[in-house]
Amino acid sequence: MQKDIGAIIPVKNESGNVIEMVIAAANVQLLTQIVFIDGNSSDGTMEVLTEAIMKYGDERMSQVNQMAPYNKFSAIRQAHNLLNSDHILIWDGDNTIQFNDVCKMIDVYKKESEKKPVFLVANRITKIREDNSFRMMNLVGNHLFSFLTWPILNTRLSDVLSGVKIFPASLFNSTNCTRILARDQFGDITLLSFARKNSLKFMQVPCSYKARTYGSSNISRLNGGFNIFRTIFHLYSHRCYVDYK
Repeated sequence: MQKDIGAIIPVKNESGNVIEMVIAAANVQLLTQIVFIDGNSSDGTMEVLTEAIMKYGDERMSQVNQMAPYNKFSAIRQAHNLLNSDHILIWDGDNTIQFNDVCKMIDVYKKESEKKPVFLVANRITKIREDNSFRMMNLVGNHLFSFLTWPILNTRLSDVLSGVKIFPASLFNSTNCTRILARDQFGDITLLSFARKNSLKFMQVPCSYKARTYGSSNISRLNGGFNIFRTIFHLYSHRCYVDYK
């Protein structure tokens, strides 16, 4: 089994974070490809990113403008088409999970995937969290969605909405359920359901969680929460996590 891992780093209105993200990603030597994908930012993210890659990046890095529709799951799927790697790291570009924890996750993934295909998630719940890194409603919502997805995943994951995860790239080819691909804006729950369908082993690595130092979340709590509920309902009603239709 090859262990080449390509990184997808989605960014939107993260001009104050992308320089640090480029520096951090450049220092993860175990990555074979690194794709930054910009989701139609309005704060000059792409311009800052271009300069940062030229100054701090290397030949593994590329950047691309996302095509419509402009949601996170669409960005991830578009970036996936640019990767040749057998395994994928998704690493949110908000600079809240640090370089050392991502390196630790890669080490765990490489070791554990020798035994069985793994879906590895950064667990932001159980380790050190800076003040204001998790707002109360976000924390409550994460616990609620963790409970609701328990039957779908056949296990309890503490942090189902984590923005950092590693899994086999082949997972993207495991479904023809176009409705769930079109409806899920974020991809967290759908990717987990793909993993369940393919009998991957779920694992979590506790990671420190930093508060944002620039900008704000691109997710509306009301609309985002509704979209996640709708995704979970679709998975339940169509049993997509067992047999995609």
